[in-house]
Amino acid sequence: IEADGWPRLGDTRGKVMFAMINGAPYRDRYLELHPNLAEGILFTTGDPGADGADDVVVASIDDPVAEGDRIAQLVRDGYLVRTRSDTPGVEAPAGDTARLEAALASGAHWVSTDHPGPEGAAGQYDSDYVAELPGFLAARCNPIVAVGCEDSGVEPTVR
Repeated sequence: IEADGWPRLGDTRGKVMFAMINGAPYRDRYLELHPNLAEGILFTTGDPGADGADDVVVASIDDPVAEGDRIAQLVRDGYLVRTRSDTPGVEAPAGDTARLEAALASGAHWVSTDHPGPEGAAGQYDSDYVAELPGFLAARCNPIVAVGCEDSGVEPTVR
């Protein structure tokens, strides 16, 4: 990946990528079995550049409000990043979308939620909170590294 970069979207269609978002001890055990991910079937997540973790290409950063700038920089540096749009029992009951908006603006490639559309949090809380991409998109252009890209060229809308 350092030499050639990530594959282009069109080259990945019909393929699956696995990433373990668990940290130690699961990551450590996986790396014992697959040093430098050799012959492994998934990427591990970690803190890029920390603790000599030169195998890390996927970062998991849960708080896009506090760490939005860091997420954006990791995206610019070529890492794939996962973040969260909400925390259990916090944003959804309050209908607070600030964290979702920060997650989407950060450029993170995966945004995890406990409240995906179309029902969102309505069944669990008396709230209209839904974590989804604007415009009913299934995917979109990355706002950090694909400026000027048209969302309609990535995937059709889901509704």
